[in-house]
Amino acid sequence: MALLGIWGCQAVTHSGEFDTLISCPSGSLGCGGVCVDVEFDRNHCGSCDLTCTEGLVCSEGACGTQCGGGTTICNGSCVDFTSSPNNCGTCGHACPENTICSQGECTSACAVGQTVCDGQCHDLQTDIRDCGRCGNACGAGQICIGGGCIAGNCGTFGLTRCGANCVNTKNDPDHCGICQQACTKDEACKDSACVAACPNGQTTCNNACVDTTSDPSHCGDCNTLCIPTQKCSKSQCVTHT
Repeated sequence: MALLGIWGCQAVTHSGEFDTLISCPSGSLGCGGVCVDVEFDRNHCGSCDLTCTEGLVCSEGACGTQCGGGTTICNGSCVDFTSSPNNCGTCGHACPENTICSQGECTSACAVGQTVCDGQCHDLQTDIRDCGRCGNACGAGQICIGGGCIAGNCGTFGLTRCGANCVNTKNDPDHCGICQQACTKDEACKDSACVAACPNGQTTCNNACVDTTSDPSHCGDCNTLCIPTQKCSKSQCVTHT
């Protein structure tokens, strides 16, 4: 993940020489004068001009036999259908002009809790490409938790890697049970299943059933976040002891 967040990179030509300076969005690298996503581009997998051989796909900057991180193969590349403007919901489904892809649907605005960064809807609390703010990419060996970059991987914190996010598939409405299994707007995600309403003692926050007395992302109230060095106890953010 060390290549994430590179801005103003020099564009490498196929001859290995440098072109003029270009500015690329977070998560992209300038290759041959064009900004490409080296996390999932099979012709520039991990770095410029590193092409995956026939039968392999590019997933998270490495060539392999299958897609990971909640992405799906589409035209030889691994794509996140929940946010890709050219493959929104399904492979090849491009969003019309003046719309954006959010939760796998082309809409006029991002879903609650998401922010537009470089033309895509990202969750600034969990997205390693835009952690806390657009363009703030986490470094190698880091993930984004509560809008802050910390060392570790998703599994370290009992979370699942879906696209560029570490999510809790037990209550995430976009990845309920498994990556990219989204609940409808009238449902919430409870114990890895989409349900019509939250049980007693839990609150609906961004279509997820959460316990605001202990959830660090909704501590005391929806979207009240504890910083990575804190935990939520009795609806208040307190420092780990």
